[in-house]
Amino acid sequence: MRGYKAMYTSGLRRSDLVFGWFLAIITAGLTLPMLISPIARANDTRVVNVHVDDQTLVFPTDAANVEAALDRVEIKLGEHDLVEPSLDTQILSDMFYINVYRARPVVILDGNTRHQIVSAYQSPRLIVEQAGLHTYDEDRYELSRINNFLSDGSVGLKLRVIRATPLHLSLYGTTSTIRTQATTVAELLNERGISVDNQDVLRPQSESAIKADMTVHLVRVSGDREVVEEVIPFARREIRDTAQPIGYVKVTTAGQNGSQLVTYDVIYENGREVSRRAVDKVMLDQPTEEVVILGADYTGVYPNNAAILAALRDCETHGNYQANTGNGFFGAYQFMIGTWTTLNTGYARADLAPPAVQDKAALDNANRSGGGFWSQHPGCSAKLSLPQFPY
Repeated sequence: MRGYKAMYTSGLRRSDLVFGWFLAIITAGLTLPMLISPIARANDTRVVNVHVDDQTLVFPTDAANVEAALDRVEIKLGEHDLVEPSLDTQILSDMFYINVYRARPVVILDGNTRHQIVSAYQSPRLIVEQAGLHTYDEDRYELSRINNFLSDGSVGLKLRVIRATPLHLSLYGTTSTIRTQATTVAELLNERGISVDNQDVLRPQSESAIKADMTVHLVRVSGDREVVEEVIPFARREIRDTAQPIGYVKVTTAGQNGSQLVTYDVIYENGREVSRRAVDKVMLDQPTEEVVILGADYTGVYPNNAAILAALRDCETHGNYQANTGNGFFGAYQFMIGTWTTLNTGYARADLAPPAVQDKAALDNANRSGGGFWSQHPGCSAKLSLPQFPY
């Protein structure tokens, strides 16, 4: 403040300095509105321009760096204020420019989430990133002042994040994940500068609405090529519930067929198609697996292993323990010699073993198999609705 007092204790010195600096400002081509600080000293050598609080302050100074220059004119900085260039930047040139950005409260509306921060950033994207939110190049922002405290519950600025929609673009066989502000497929293609020829196949259609995680396919057809949309049948998964009786069926998830675009190379002879070969497949919709719960409480039908074996051997050989029909299968349960040998029964073939030994061998073979009766006796298991394993 010594410089301030010096300028106002001598009328002549003050007027000379003010007039001199006014000429310097005019010569430098500066435009109004600007405030010329009365704080100056005779040995000041550089002119500093500070833009702060919507006004430009111009003053001469011999301050070594930005922090000292701001201190000379008593510009106080808040905790979250930003200064460009940084406070430790040296002032080495004349007509040096400093910007002070005041922090203000900002309400960020990102979809259904609301964030409140204090920020001095001028860029909406930097404000959003300061709040710890990830941004994408395709996102847009609407920044406005809060004029109604009661409706917005805050003061300062309101920043609305308009998120771009993520989707997949399959372009001539190459798929990439992109984001867009387009609302229809046609707008997306126009945004990306993609043209569609008459022979191209576009799925979904150009008027279709853009939805998150959808896939837009563009297949180019040339020569004797044909693109066909084909159905992908859904798979069925069965869950067996031992708490439900045999015959119980409940569909928990309905199956839905998928679809794909298949490109064929077609060969014609005399105008007649003689062969075709698939050269490309593009998934349009994944099939939805059908999930079915089946009753697996076999105790009502087969109360014990004896009942299971009785039904099984009746199905296989009508209960004939000495069955040897010359087809390579032997005994009541139709064992192959290789399988029978691994059971170490002491008998060369199943048909040579007594019934009790064959019964035990059938149970042991089902228990040691990963698929139980269902893999060892698939036909009879399906026909009789046998349990997968012995009790």
